[in-house]
Amino acid sequence: MFKKIIFLLLAFVLLTCTIVSAASEPKLIKTINNGLTKKINVYNIVYIEVISHHIYIYENVDQAYIVYMTLKEFMDEVNLKYIVQIHKSYLVNLLYVEKIEGQICYLKGGVALSLGRKYKNEFIERYEELM
Repeated sequence: MFKKIIFLLLAFVLLTCTIVSAASEPKLIKTINNGLTKKINVYNIVYIEVISHHIYIYENVDQAYIVYMTLKEFMDEVNLKYIVQIHKSYLVNLLYVEKIEGQICYLKGGVALSLGRKYKNEFIERYEELM
């Protein structure tokens, strides 16, 4: 009886550790850049530009990585509360927003993106929740 209890406790601890470690692992997205495949951590994304079925992911201002999927497929895969759509062509990581002035969203690194009327209210609401 005592051995069964110890075994069950050990199994519970191992299962709990597996769940926690899986949840804390970074989400990675497979991208293509100049013919090379790279995995990027979604938490490092500054902003995303969507042109047709090409998603350009910017980890910094200078370099974009390309993912070939629709915006809906991308959002379903990433599913992060910090990635928010601000325009039909742009998504931003709220952690990189410096300020909002009128219809412009300024990001770290000097990037200025237009806010779409359709997305502005939800974006500002989610941004204020974060602050």
